[in-house]
Amino acid sequence: MAIYVDGGATGGANDGTSWSDAYTSLASVAPTSAGDIVYVAHTHDQTLTGDITFDSGTASSPVWLISAEADSDPVMYAKGATVRGTSSLELKAGT
Repeated sequence: MAIYVDGGATGGANDGTSWSDAYTSLASVAPTSAGDIVYVAHTHDQTLTGDITFDSGTASSPVWLISAEADSDPVMYAKGATVRGTSSLELKAGT
């Protein structure tokens, strides 16, 4: 499943289903499932205040975390998404 994160999303739903209704924080994304793709807007800039865990991926069906051009359809990869802080972002092999 595609999940979208963009701190500047304006759609209001904040449910991660599209760029306009993207989650505004990575902390809202969990839980994830094997094969999920988390697109993070290349303009997203977030300071973590707690730990975030993306899990349930496997070697053959990982959870992807990808910096992408906000509002692109189809999604275009773009470098630039920034996540920082004193907490951790943990990507785990799944069950």
